[in-house]
Amino acid sequence: MSVHDDPMPQPDNSLNSPSTHKIGVLFGFAFLTSAAYVLSSAIGMSLYLSRVGAASLPVVLVASAVSVVFVSSLTYALMLRIAPRRCIVVAWWLLAIASATLSWRLQDSDHSAWVLGLIYVLAEIRGCLNTVFLTTLMTDAFRGYQSKRPYTLVAAGAPLAGIVAGILLTWGAGTIGVVRILQITAGLDLAVVLLSFALPRARAGSSIDKQPADEGAPAALGSTTDVLPNYRFFLAAVIVLKAVVLTLIGYQWKVATSEYWHENEMSLIVYFAVYYALSDVFILLMQIFVAGRLLDRFGIGAALRGYPLLLALTGIGAMLVGSPLAVLVLFTIARGLDVVRRSLHDPALASAFAVLDHETRHGSIVVIKGIAKPIAEVITSLAILLAASEFSRRGISAMWWLFVIPWFIAAVAVSRTSSR
Repeated sequence: MSVHDDPMPQPDNSLNSPSTHKIGVLFGFAFLTSAAYVLSSAIGMSLYLSRVGAASLPVVLVASAVSVVFVSSLTYALMLRIAPRRCIVVAWWLLAIASATLSWRLQDSDHSAWVLGLIYVLAEIRGCLNTVFLTTLMTDAFRGYQSKRPYTLVAAGAPLAGIVAGILLTWGAGTIGVVRILQITAGLDLAVVLLSFALPRARAGSSIDKQPADEGAPAALGSTTDVLPNYRFFLAAVIVLKAVVLTLIGYQWKVATSEYWHENEMSLIVYFAVYYALSDVFILLMQIFVAGRLLDRFGIGAALRGYPLLLALTGIGAMLVGSPLAVLVLFTIARGLDVVRRSLHDPALASAFAVLDHETRHGSIVVIKGIAKPIAEVITSLAILLAASEFSRRGISAMWWLFVIPWFIAAVAVSRTSSR
């Protein structure tokens, strides 16, 4: 497939400054979808770990990963036929219905492994859809601009949502109850449906508002037949290997929290709520005051390479510590590196997709982030299910530490190619 320069959106004010309206609407989308995700994820993890137990965690990890692959495949087929905005309307209507139904079922079957597992699975589906659609909307809207700051400003909606949701969970979970929180999540889904009518328009498989190219805007990557496949391969490698590493770290983190808190439900809810709130405070501050300037000054390469390097350092620590408290602290730090991932690494990765032409960008985002990534999570989760009992914690840590090496190499390749 040859690569051609596709039309760039005409900037609203200047080459470096999209309109405030465009940034504000996308910020609202990031806020609402992330708030729903944080609420459902914290409730799903806490209820499952406390009422079902960590021993059954690999089963629900596999179920959630398989479900995400299935939903992402449907999303890919849908986006080939209708515009992303219409896909969002359909997806979030269904999420609202599912959340409302599960809240009703939880009232009658509050210890059902099926109901609790479905709440967990639905949260993971949310996370995937959030990533796919936010990346698609941002790359369509901002690829005609040289600055990476719009990416970080829109992405700031997610940590702000985490702070608000964390406060609600910390002080409200014990009073309003988890059933009402799921109902609030359904309400947020309906708000996303309403907001979707204000999102920038785009045709299925096309760039947003295919207007005349802006003079001086960056062209689509490459002009030969071999650059694009290689670039997409390295992009896929970064995302797939990151998914493997984070799935293993996430499993160890959840086990560590369950073992330290002894499956105490309220302690787990408060811990996850405080974690999300504090990490999101730092992410928000980074995205507003630091991240955009750093990406503009040093490029996306430093962010793409720096995150796996930091995880490699925590992997060394994970193979050395032994006490339950030390393990909890270490894996809380490893998860706390989400500050770097979400404020710097993820916006940099989203902008890396922007150099693809419109013929391949939408499909690449859905296939790589929505299908290849969850398939990697399925395989990793199956490995955990089948072999976790055979490996010590240090053995699992050593395993994901080794995956960081090719991840870093792929990040270097993406950095070099996207900077051409």
